[in-house]
Formats: sequence, C-alpha cells, structure tokens
Amino acid sequence: MARANILKKKALIALKKKRFGEALKLLEQSCKKDPTDVVVWRHLGSVQVKTGKYSSAIQSYQKAMNLSPGNADDLAGMG
Repeated sequence: MARANILKKKALIALKKKRFGEALKLLEQSCKKDPTDVVVWRHLGSVQVKTGKYSSAIQSYQKAMNLSPGNADDLAGMG
C-alpha cells in the first residue's frame, strides 16, 4: 500500500500542474496497487472526464460509490 500512496501523491502533483495524461497513468497504477482507495477512484474519474474518457469515468465513479455508498461527491462527478 505504501507504493499506492506514493503513486497517488505523484498523481496529485501532476493534476495540480494540469498534466492529465501523467496523472491518469499514475492513478490507474495506484488503483491496481490498492483497489480499495475511494479517493483514488474519484480522482481517476475526474481525470478521465477531463481527458474525454467518459465511459471509463462512469465506471470509476461507480467503483468509488460501491466503496463508499451514499457519498454525494461520487454522484456529482457522474452528473
């Protein structure tokens, strides 16, 4: 899980710099290392929307909702 956290931190830095392609790759790797991290799934969905990967974004937000039922942030991301 330590590796997943490092990937997540690098992805957040890439997001702040608007390097969406880099952030996307890092978040995908982080999800593979720790598929239970709701925050990573939310960020992944957000980046997927920004890069036009809408079907993938819906899947990522749905994964986040499954991990954290009833969270309005995930529903807002899909709207």
